Amino acid sequence: MKRFHLSSLFLISLLSLPTCFLVGCGNDKPVESNRMSVTAEDFAARLDAANNISSFTDRDEALVGLAKDAAAAGEGTIARNAIQAIRTITTMNDATAEAAVLLAKNGNSAEATVVAKLIRSTSLRDETLARIATGD
Repeated sequence: MKRFHLSSLFLISLLSLPTCFLVGCGNDKPVESNRMSVTAEDFAARLDAANNISSFTDRDEALVGLAKDAAAAGEGTIARNAIQAIRTITTMNDATAEAAVLLAKNGNSAEATVVAKLIRSTSLRDETLARIATGD
């Protein structure tokens, strides 16, 4: 009798597998991405928010992040506006170099060159322009 019981359970399990695949087993909700497409308007709003931070250090930090994000997304104008609002020269130079390279890597060498020309350190500007020119 036990033998019949185990074989019956096995048979029921086998018969239910195709139904499980056809109908679904459990939660079949589509997985939605948490990442949203960032638009120029989103970047402009972030720029406005960053520009209204009263602490110079915190403002510069927010503007650096925004410049990099905008450059990575190909938004050269927003990146340039964020860079030009950074008050600390060293921070601005470093952020500008990173943004220019990101723009170039995303196929926007013309905008990358415009951004790189904002770098005030001659050596860093030349290094960044060389990276853009060589595709590095």
